[in-house]
Amino acid sequence: MVFALSLADTLTDYTTCYAEQMGLGKWEISVAFAPLDDTEAATWADPNYYLAEITYDTAAFERRTDRYVRWIVAHELAHIELWELGELAAKYNPEWGLRLEEQAASRIARWVALRGVCGSPIPVSR
Repeated sequence: MVFALSLADTLTDYTTCYAEQMGLGKWEISVAFAPLDDTEAATWADPNYYLAEITYDTAAFERRTDRYVRWIVAHELAHIELWELGELAAKYNPEWGLRLEEQAASRIARWVALRGVCGSPIPVSR
């Protein structure tokens, strides 16, 4: 008998695996699950203490492909490394700073997630 991982377990596993691959080993990254407004995931980071938290809204992932889920995980992890850059850019121009960080996180996520080397695909929603 085979038991599929829950979506929360899969998100946690992908987060751990991709964090390792992205060189974020010195960071203490916690994973939380909660409803979020207008987004599937949110990241907070404190680069002074190497602490970060990624919150996922599991309901937002129920009908997404495994490839998309991997991309979101890698995207949120990229925000951790880019946090200081985004904060600095936002001091000069808040809108531009946020856009710069989002674009960089998206590009990094494509490189990381498309490799697809972490874990097995997420369970299919029925």
